[in-house]
Amino acid sequence: MSEKPNGHPVNEAEPIPAEKVRRSNGSRPRTANRDPIPGINLRELYEERNWTALAGLGLVGLGLLFLVEQVLDIDINLWGAILVLIGGGLLYTAWEEYNANHQTWTDRARKRLTGGAVIGAIGILATFDINWWGAILLAVGGWLAYTAYQRYEANNNEWTDRERNRLVFGAILGVVGVLVLVGMGWLWPLVIIVTGAALLFSVFKERQQV
Repeated sequence: MSEKPNGHPVNEAEPIPAEKVRRSNGSRPRTANRDPIPGINLRELYEERNWTALAGLGLVGLGLLFLVEQVLDIDINLWGAILVLIGGGLLYTAWEEYNANHQTWTDRARKRLTGGAVIGAIGILATFDINWWGAILLAVGGWLAYTAYQRYEANNNEWTDRERNRLVFGAILGVVGVLVLVGMGWLWPLVIIVTGAALLFSVFKERQQV
């Protein structure tokens, strides 16, 4: 029972606070599910030792691999593909750890990154039947050239004799690696001859300037 402003009682029922508004069809309104959709975190699965989920992911990956092999009628090296998957997983966990530590490379993340890159590279070589020697020479040559350039920048953009030699040697290895990969490895002596001639030319040019 409630009262009007003039003070006279009115026979009206007070609203029940717990009563919820019903929809036109008589059912209660549905509340939206705000729980986030669960994702797949390989690092968490590994840390939790959830071997069932990891095994499931592995089987899905192998199944997709065999399906692609059957549909495209290609021959894929199984062990190479497995190494690629393992290397990719290590790279992924290294990247997650890098972001989790405010974009700072920890020792463990750096080791996972290196291990994943090496394992993945070996898997790619085995999967696509790439010449190992050519790929190794190309990788070593690229690494030497990259480190030489890094030291060049650290030295206020000035080339020292040591870094120049490192750059030249890296370029030689890289060119020989490319020749081996494209099936022209028999031309590698020509690269050495051209490099030696270039070095002799630079020495003669310096003597003339003196």
